[in-house]
Amino acid sequence: MGIYLAEVLVRRGRKVVVAEQGTSGSASDRSLILGPNPHSGGHLGVLEGWGTGPGGSSRLWGGQLWPWQPWEFESSVGGNAPWPVQPREILDRYSAVSSVLGLSPVHQKVHEGRAEWLVQPEELKSANVTTRYSTWLGWSERNFASNRNLRLGQSCVQEDVFAELATVDGSGCGVLRVTRGNNMEELVAPRAVVLAAGTVGNIRAIATSQLGSDLPRIGSGFMDHVSTRAATARVHDWSKFRAVASSKRVQGVLASPRLVPTPEYFRERAVLPSFAHWEFALPESSGARSMRRFFRASQSRIDGGRLREGVLAVVRSTSDLTVMAESLSRALVRRERPILRNSEPFLRIDSQQPQRESTRVQWTRSEDDAWNLNANWSVGEAEMKSRHSTLDAILEAAEEMDLGAELEPLEDLNQVRDTYHLMGGTVMGSSAADSVVDANCLVHNTQNVFVAGASVFPSGGVANPTFTALALTHRISEILP
Repeated sequence: MGIYLAEVLVRRGRKVVVAEQGTSGSASDRSLILGPNPHSGGHLGVLEGWGTGPGGSSRLWGGQLWPWQPWEFESSVGGNAPWPVQPREILDRYSAVSSVLGLSPVHQKVHEGRAEWLVQPEELKSANVTTRYSTWLGWSERNFASNRNLRLGQSCVQEDVFAELATVDGSGCGVLRVTRGNNMEELVAPRAVVLAAGTVGNIRAIATSQLGSDLPRIGSGFMDHVSTRAATARVHDWSKFRAVASSKRVQGVLASPRLVPTPEYFRERAVLPSFAHWEFALPESSGARSMRRFFRASQSRIDGGRLREGVLAVVRSTSDLTVMAESLSRALVRRERPILRNSEPFLRIDSQQPQRESTRVQWTRSEDDAWNLNANWSVGEAEMKSRHSTLDAILEAAEEMDLGAELEPLEDLNQVRDTYHLMGGTVMGSSAADSVVDANCLVHNTQNVFVAGASVFPSGGVANPTFTALALTHRISEILP
């Protein structure tokens, strides 16, 4: 978020410095920032899905763009927490984000359902389930520290400058403790301070400053999407199944299908929003799996990992060359993302979590004066009810659809995991008693300290939060003093 915000502000003639959170050169070492004994509370994303250094978490994310629809903000759907900002204030800025990122107009056509090549056959329609498509940034665009459309923002990164929110002055303006590479330390009062360090980092920045004691809700309301394998797909017609389940590519844009029950379905059953998507488990030793790891290493700029996975991809591809060739040939003809016959297809359901005060990320000071991460994360009855209800809707819809496969529900829906969609912890609200920031993402009790990112979300929508977080960040750029 920091590089994106810097890009927008520099284009408008503003002077911006992007500094890493922390003190001294060790600030880019994630293990040191998290503390000597971090506790995840069962949430893997707080340890593995949050990045530091230039590009931050964009070095790790999958690049999936999912614009929310107005009903995803509504408190009337499944008990969502209310948003103090009107949905239109966010939705109207998706196009601005797309422009800054240099996205093809095809992305918007896909999101709005106007791309003819994505229209499903008549027999795939259902009264309670709709098909929506997400789009993806390319591998070379996902890391904002190397995205060619964000070069002005990248030029603002000061790799030898580290900053922490120290306090606020008498007028409520933020004061930073800045440490340079030569360990020279000084207090700086900039015109505006924007915390854009990811959900875990934003919570840390406020909780470890003077402001932390004045904001009782800091860290609370931490959320994610809860993911469960819900059914196995027993394929009897691979051609038909691939046409329904595969991601499609046209004009360089990859789009993936998502099965989403209608908002009326969620309202009638008073359940939190969820959606279903296809998952394809590849054999551990397959070439395709190694190729995926190679691209991940490339995105994160892990040179050793990139070389190792590249060699493994070449070696392992020889063992399943026939399967890969058959799938690739179909992909070239039909513009589909390859689905290998030796993969095991599953239907996975991702459910929104409610905002709970007890689910939180805390920072505690150790005996040696180091800050340590402690997360408390759990899954409750609301998420379980949502998953079961969504599965019922999908199974009923599958009877009306011609999938080329039968869905066999899995007996155990309690094997859940987080999706690395870290949200909440500095949530929006009306006062410091119930939130951390106001409708403008301004930290309560301050005049110029803002928070950018999904940490301000009161609720998590149906799916992927990054596109919405970028839209909110763009809105912040228009509000800054």
